[in-house]
Amino acid sequence: MQQTRYSADASCKQKRAHLADDRLSALPDVLLHAIMSFLKARQVVQTCVLSTRWRHLWCSVPCLNLDLEEFEDGDMEKSLDYCERQRQVWPNFEDFTDNLLYHKNIDIALLDTFRMCYPSGYNVRDNSDRWIRRGIKHSPSWRIKTLHLSGISLVHHFAKHISYGCPFLEDLELKYYRGTLDEITSLSLKKLVIVCSYNFFCSPRTITTPALASLCLSGIDCFGVLNMPALVNASIHLSPFFKDDDDASLVNQVEFLYGIIQCDKFGVV
Repeated sequence: MQQTRYSADASCKQKRAHLADDRLSALPDVLLHAIMSFLKARQVVQTCVLSTRWRHLWCSVPCLNLDLEEFEDGDMEKSLDYCERQRQVWPNFEDFTDNLLYHKNIDIALLDTFRMCYPSGYNVRDNSDRWIRRGIKHSPSWRIKTLHLSGISLVHHFAKHISYGCPFLEDLELKYYRGTLDEITSLSLKKLVIVCSYNFFCSPRTITTPALASLCLSGIDCFGVLNMPALVNASIHLSPFFKDDDDASLVNQVEFLYGIIQCDKFGVV
């Protein structure tokens, strides 16, 4: 009986020592989620094996960073050509993302940051439209504040989803996208980055963002209508893809730049 008591005491001491050493797990959820926000999506999911404390913590992360490059490895890069590497990497990424978003493993409603990135030059069957649609249309008041998309195909009516489905969006970044983007309208947006779409003539025709303070446009065609009264900083690099004798395109670009510098409180071009 005494031996059993000593064994129990020893076991308790070991547990206390283990908890004392694992100070990270002793932190509240909000701090652990902040730490996990620096990790990419697969790394976040892998934290579930650390301990029972971490088993379900990843399901409620506020930041989700899906990056196709996370599914590549060094040996694959050395032994396979680029096209074959794409064919092998994409199915793993697709299955992982389907399980994450469609099987309700991640609570989409809790996300305030969503990033999805494909490396430049990837030529795969792109299902990103349904993944983004599931996020944007998840609820009429998705709390997302930061949305960064790179190398993906924009969903049909993407701009409308942004306008009506993301009422709290403050930071929108679109890089090397495919698809049509007719307009960008948001009452909450404060930062907008658009970089070099694959179809230069599918750049937005209008930007209506009364709260926008920072604007970065690179490699895009010029816009038609701008409404950015709060703009403070801007970086503009227009697309050079028009014929030398196309005076109308040149005039449109000059008028666009003139419209930019007319924005109230404007600081830097």
